[in-house]
Amino acid sequence: MKTSSLFSLIAAAGLVLLTACTSPPETRRAPMLDVPAARLAPISVPGTRTFGASPEDLAVAGYVEQEYSVSGVANRYAFHDLMQDAAVIDGGHAYKTRIIVRRPANAARFNGTVIVEWFNVTLGQDIDFNWATSRGHLMREGYAYVGVSAQRVGVERLKTWSAARYGDLAVVAPETTPKDPLQAGDALRWDVSDVLSWDIFSQTVKALREPGAVDALPGMKPRRIIATGESQAGRRLTQYYNAIDPLHRLVDGMVFYDAGYNTWHLLRGDNPTRLIAVGSEVHSDGRKPVADGATTRRWEVAGTSHLSLWDMQVVDAMTTRDQGLKRRDGTPAATVQDLIPGCQHYPLWSAVPMHKVLNAAFDHVKRWVDGGPPPPAGKALERGADGAMLRHDENGRTFGGIQLAEYAQPTAFNLGYRNPGPVFCRNGGHHRFYSAAELKAIYPDPEAYVRRVVETTNANLAAGYILAVDAAETIKAAQDLFTQR
Repeated sequence: MKTSSLFSLIAAAGLVLLTACTSPPETRRAPMLDVPAARLAPISVPGTRTFGASPEDLAVAGYVEQEYSVSGVANRYAFHDLMQDAAVIDGGHAYKTRIIVRRPANAARFNGTVIVEWFNVTLGQDIDFNWATSRGHLMREGYAYVGVSAQRVGVERLKTWSAARYGDLAVVAPETTPKDPLQAGDALRWDVSDVLSWDIFSQTVKALREPGAVDALPGMKPRRIIATGESQAGRRLTQYYNAIDPLHRLVDGMVFYDAGYNTWHLLRGDNPTRLIAVGSEVHSDGRKPVADGATTRRWEVAGTSHLSLWDMQVVDAMTTRDQGLKRRDGTPAATVQDLIPGCQHYPLWSAVPMHKVLNAAFDHVKRWVDGGPPPPAGKALERGADGAMLRHDENGRTFGGIQLAEYAQPTAFNLGYRNPGPVFCRNGGHHRFYSAAELKAIYPDPEAYVRRVVETTNANLAAGYILAVDAAETIKAAQDLFTQR
């Protein structure tokens, strides 16, 4: 099939999605809590640089990166019920942290949407996994991006990394004790720890919407703000969605990347904030599928690990440069894989391109909050008889869910979650690209292979799980596979 014909099919499928009927958004309840805007100030300390700065040259894409301090006075909250509004305990707790802003250098390119990421701190430092995943799409489409250091672990690592630049940051306040202890065995203890994180995130969003003396988005007026987070950050945003967001409605939508909510991470059904949770095999296995709500969707992607090879190309470049990762014995580690010894299969990370699904999720939520059509329904991976454990064949391949062409017609052996070894091996998955000889044996008819890729890709495009530009990339790669060998 000629390239021009393929792009015609892609364009036609995309037109169907864009011209679907729209419906007005639901009426939002009036805010119950007035949130002050945080104070912003540029961070500029001679002889130092931004921790976690992009390792890629953003100027090539017409973007700039800037770092700001964020300060204010926060409340502490009590969480007495997973599905109800949080209650203010007290206020007056001063904090100072930082944000990283990546925005179009030319304000005219701004598409009106700000993605605000809650930095993940599971590895002892701030990591912007969602930026790493969807960076190309966000810059191509003119999104602005803000990463927030909301938690103590990340802030404390900043201070030890550069006392000159970050020594005056502080986000500490006494932990709270819930009236009814919730998930007492959970080490994250979202309900009692990082008590200032909720208002840090909210007040940062307010400062983007209503800038004071310092505007982090000069010449750009945000029309919609989408909160996002990966893994632990997504789980904290789950509770933000359930208990904090209903108090003030500062964000318009949310996109989670492998937040892994199950029976204790359910989403309340009366929150009009639009949300798509994109999940890998790692956080789907052992959990029963969660049904869609009026304003929520959950997509599960076959063959995907907790992080993908695409994500880690940028994350590894950043962590290798900054040398902020630490092993259990305190010695430095260059990459995340260095922290995960003892797995049966290396290298880690599935090569199935999760970013293509996450890209679509961001665009769907953007349109959805504007009153556009609801996103595609949730698509779950197949479970076994217990309704929770994923079904898989003898090679570890799973069934159902969103099946990208890169998994359905693979050019690599990919494991999403079945990498034996210590616990984090399961998160890491595995990939091994097939040799030229293997590819010829698997696909003796290259034209038939390309046809299957086109069929799978156009089906996912028509369903709304990927975007036209990513579909075109998949098909082009399939066309080039045998001609380049």
